[in-house]
Amino acid sequence: MILKITLWNQLKLLSSLLVLTSCYIGLLIYAEISLEKREILIFSLPYLILFFIPIAIIHLNHYIKSKGIIYKIDETGIIKSVKNEEEFIPTTNIKEITFFMTPNRFLDSATRSFPFEDYYYAEIITTDKKVIFISSFFSTKIDKVLEVNFKELNIKKLKTIYPLINA
Repeated sequence: MILKITLWNQLKLLSSLLVLTSCYIGLLIYAEISLEKREILIFSLPYLILFFIPIAIIHLNHYIKSKGIIYKIDETGIIKSVKNEEEFIPTTNIKEITFFMTPNRFLDSATRSFPFEDYYYAEIITTDKKVIFISSFFSTKIDKVLEVNFKELNIKKLKTIYPLINA
């Protein structure tokens, strides 16, 4: 399976925020809030703090850590391509895979409280101590892809509220 960042994957990750933003703007229009500076600030501050700013930070973090990378994953291993340079990591060299995901994604729940709950990533540690990050930017089902291809490996899932890639 070839995994790369596409506009469609980014829109799928941002879809919750886009729907929430549309509903929020519709609510402001329906409530006939005047466009005075103070009222807009009062009504926009909770939205910005709870939804927009966390998504912007996580989205940029995942994008910066993932841009320009293409992964090819199959049962034999992972091929990581960066600027036409390929690195092959065979399955025998993969020590463990750890998924960092929000509790709702961890439970595979359809209920989402916040738009940033769609973001998660896999940290792959090799036997020679290299660390590879594959985020949900490449596929919204990256956990399923890796679990199917690497059944015999040590796969862990950890809960995190705010899934930033720290590298």
